[in-house]
Amino acid sequence: MIHGGNGFEKLMNISLPAQFAALAPMVAVAVLILTILVHVAFCGAVIGDGRRLKQHGKDTVLVGFEIWAVATLLGGVFVAAIYWAVHYSKFSVFND
Repeated sequence: MIHGGNGFEKLMNISLPAQFAALAPMVAVAVLILTILVHVAFCGAVIGDGRRLKQHGKDTVLVGFEIWAVATLLGGVFVAAIYWAVHYSKFSVFND
């Protein structure tokens, strides 16, 4: 028999979407911080690789490594993947 005031109905009245909505700003900030950290890490990797190439008498393709680093800082993993493809992929037309 169903009663009007049983525990199940009280449980169903909890507003879960409102509780999750309160977490949304914290999740957004966490994702933003992680994204910034990834972009900075890949930017550092491009700078390090560009300097290593310079030490071995080579140069980066298309633009200097500083421009690649700024582009990676702004574009993140996608630009880092393009950097790798242009400089190290076996399909690159720029490889020695």
